[in-house]
Amino acid sequence: MSRIKRFMVISCWIAIGAFVAWSFFKVQNTSAQATTEGDAALPVAKIVVPKDKAIYKWDTLVNYEIVVSDRGKSTKYQEIPSNEVLLKTMYIPDLSRAHVNSPPPAPESSGLTDIMRSNCLGCHEFKSRAMGPSFAVIAKRYPDTASTIDTLSQHIREGSAGAWGQAQMPPHADLTAKDLHDISFWIMKHAADPDINYYVGTEGSFSMKAPVTPGPGAGILLTASYTRPDAEIPGQQIVHGEDTIVVEGK
Repeated sequence: MSRIKRFMVISCWIAIGAFVAWSFFKVQNTSAQATTEGDAALPVAKIVVPKDKAIYKWDTLVNYEIVVSDRGKSTKYQEIPSNEVLLKTMYIPDLSRAHVNSPPPAPESSGLTDIMRSNCLGCHEFKSRAMGPSFAVIAKRYPDTASTIDTLSQHIREGSAGAWGQAQMPPHADLTAKDLHDISFWIMKHAADPDINYYVGTEGSFSMKAPVTPGPGAGILLTASYTRPDAEIPGQQIVHGEDTIVVEGK
């Protein structure tokens, strides 16, 4: 084979090798980009039970079930902790205007998320008395002031006794100053809202209860939500998924 032919063959193989290498890099880069975009996708929360627009009697308990999927994990297989899933129920006097009365989709307050992920619910309920007073009763007892929020933050951090009978609240030294403020702020601003109830977990039951005598067309707006824990990392964007349905009372 002449030198010219040999040079042409070698050049051809070099060109083929370069094209194959470029193609491989292109595929790998596209795959990595797709993975990154998939990680950034919103979590999917789905209310499985009850069904949208179902009808239930007032003053009864209704079972619920929620499934959350996020980045290849699911609550179905206990890959996402159940206590990070929230069901919020809101009384709507006229379901035909539910889209007007319901708030737009948004991540839950950081204070509420901190309550869910801490051990607060081991002793407190949102509106029912447990070992300790409910958050709603706490909010009703004290004036809604900055001083009250500071006092509650101190009680949570250091623990307290005597304010609500003989039960003692242990200290929570693991909570940051921001966590303490956010929890206290949420309690004082939102816990006593008579139209809204909160339930933590992927399954349970909620109350078909109206704060006033319900009229025709009244019902409950259900919102299931999940906020990705990455939001606790400074600088990370809050990634939140939710699902909303309505049930009618009779």
